[in-house]
Amino acid sequence: MLYRNQNFEGLPEQAGEQTRPNRSPLDLALQALRQHYKGLLLWVAGCLAVALIYVAITPAEFAATSTILLEPRRPAVLTQSDVNQIQQNLDSPQIESQTQVIKSARLLNRVIRELDLASDPELRSPGRGLFGVARDLLTDDLKRPPAVPAEALADKVSVRRLGQSLVLEISVRAATPEKSARLTNAVLAAYIYDQVSTKLLDMRRTGDWLQSRLDDMRNQQEAALNSLRNGFAPDVSFPAADIRVLNSATPQARKAFPNTTLIFLFATSFALITGVGAIIIGRLLDRRAWTEEDLSETITTRFIASVPRVRGANLRTDKKTRMLELATTHPSTRFAESFRTIRNELLSRGESAPRSIGVVSSRKGEGASMVAANFAFTLAASGAPTVLLDGDLHTSALTRILAPNAKVGLAGVLNGQSELELIHVRDSLEFVPSSAVGVSVHPFLFIGSPAMRDILEDLTKDRIVVVDLPALSESNDAVAVAAHLDAIIVVIETGRTRVEEVAQVIQAIEHGKGSVFGTVLNKSAQERF
Repeated sequence: MLYRNQNFEGLPEQAGEQTRPNRSPLDLALQALRQHYKGLLLWVAGCLAVALIYVAITPAEFAATSTILLEPRRPAVLTQSDVNQIQQNLDSPQIESQTQVIKSARLLNRVIRELDLASDPELRSPGRGLFGVARDLLTDDLKRPPAVPAEALADKVSVRRLGQSLVLEISVRAATPEKSARLTNAVLAAYIYDQVSTKLLDMRRTGDWLQSRLDDMRNQQEAALNSLRNGFAPDVSFPAADIRVLNSATPQARKAFPNTTLIFLFATSFALITGVGAIIIGRLLDRRAWTEEDLSETITTRFIASVPRVRGANLRTDKKTRMLELATTHPSTRFAESFRTIRNELLSRGESAPRSIGVVSSRKGEGASMVAANFAFTLAASGAPTVLLDGDLHTSALTRILAPNAKVGLAGVLNGQSELELIHVRDSLEFVPSSAVGVSVHPFLFIGSPAMRDILEDLTKDRIVVVDLPALSESNDAVAVAAHLDAIIVVIETGRTRVEEVAQVIQAIEHGKGSVFGTVLNKSAQERF
């Protein structure tokens, strides 16, 4: 459990006594979408690009459609039992079974044989488009045999019943409109031929037929066979097969496969559902600090300010020195306003305001040095005499930028080898390097020694001291010097630092008898520069 610091007189009751926000899952979801909307748009664009590639490389197929009506034969004189029998036939599941008859290998093999399609490339290819390419790669590895023509043709044949009627719709996909119409009519004619042949065989087996009836059925059988061979289904009835052709297939100019509109709708829906779902689920499970509310739900330490993320386009330069004084060189920005907020929080305490402030983070690279430097520049720009002290003895990030030729540093003073020297940076701002150039710092140098306490006491007599401290994951120096500092600011990188890590930093500082002034959320995506 973390307790609110009470080292400063007049500190408002904000942490432990204020009502914490109770955010609903919907609020978290909307917040996550605002934070990750660019990633979501990229994911949607990527899915649409995949869909576009699939449509572009997939060969187009056309589908022609024909419809037939199944007509059970009726007696010349209908009785009530006949009517019941016909009604039973209309509702019989046998109607649905006719779709499987049309797609059966026996029937389709007849179409392939009569139209000489055994060597047709479309029926020998194992697949088509993007999935076909993937299947081709697997074919070589798995030694998969070439596709059977009847099976390939069955994949292209579509048969469906229209509602609860006796009408069946037959369509076949092919590379050209003319070929699709020819194949559709051929499948239809093969089905009629099969039905007539079956009934003719039944009549021969029973021995109950008339010569004229046989001749009529033979004529219908021959007509169906001619239609099969020519690829044109006649718009006539076939009483012997209990079938009437409602319309034969004609070439269609519009492709049936791939359905571009459907594919793009599916890709967009898939991208939005998976993208939004992943963002929401990830946000609900995420323990990283994204906003002030994320911190306030777990940590009672006061939140000071949110510093916007800075990109190269905002700076118009890649010089690191510009980054350290950005709050003063761009005073009209939200970035500068965030540091003025930190300054106001500090100076508004009057005589009880802390005179020495350390800036620390949980891990390296979270921006503690940048925050410390801009905070010091902002204090100096306000007319407050300020000293920026590089307390990161081993990394020396600020020293390499602000005093690359330093001859005396903090490490030498702590060792008793030199006297403290201040480097003038600008009006009201001076800098203390971590070490002299080319001098290695002894690994056992103790920054929490009485010498450090004396340095801070001397500097804070007439100045405000801002100390850049090393990250706790790199060194324990921040804990060691915490008792000698009036206050410490904890820097948190948005979307990187976990809330538990922030709590550990605060606990470590308080365990070292230090006082946490507050937290600063750095690189906030919600704030504009």
